[in-house]
Amino acid sequence: MAEKLREYNGYREDMEEADGEIFPFDEYLLTSYTYVNQLGETAVQYLYHAGYDSVVKETAHCGKVAYQNFDEGYILWNEDYVRYVCGEWNWVLDMRARDIGQWIKASVRRNGWQEDVVTHFLDGYNSVCPLLESEYAVVYGLMLYPGRFLKLVETYRSLPWEDRQEVDAAAWKELLEEELINMEEALRRYPQTIAQRYGAPVPHIDWFWRPADDKTDGVRDEASGE
Repeated sequence: MAEKLREYNGYREDMEEADGEIFPFDEYLLTSYTYVNQLGETAVQYLYHAGYDSVVKETAHCGKVAYQNFDEGYILWNEDYVRYVCGEWNWVLDMRARDIGQWIKASVRRNGWQEDVVTHFLDGYNSVCPLLESEYAVVYGLMLYPGRFLKLVETYRSLPWEDRQEVDAAAWKELLEEELINMEEALRRYPQTIAQRYGAPVPHIDWFWRPADDKTDGVRDEASGE
């Protein structure tokens, strides 16, 4: 996680030192920097205080979960309705809290926050092996971390300068803005949902909260103090 944040810092430093043209997507990434960077730093600190390292050790007996980013085609059926799991080159073996956090984020990206869908998924985990109280907070920290945003910055930074002008800045910006806005709702509602249904306290982060009809630019300005 910290490595991705350093990558974003490196990108900003590149832009400060660049003598060439600044493309539209660069402008968006630079104006988003304070908000996204603080979001990432907050997530890292949150996970530390939530006892991330302890959760890793305490849930080691649960095995490793193969998480794949639930792209279209992840599960296929043949003509006899036999299921095949594919895309194993994208699997990540990690603890179940990461699987839960990534699954919730993928669900929110597709359909927004849906409490019944999230709790149904969590109930499935709990029916096999009940989650630790501390795991719910770790899941929240993983939801808070803007990993997809930072991954895209890493991809963009690796492009040759001449190829950056070919990037569809409007489409990339819309994709990232939509994800940030959808995750804000999930991050507001997850702690209350967990407390009411499972009785587990999840400290919430409220510095990015805003009225639903405000724009993300307003959140960035508030976070940066501008």
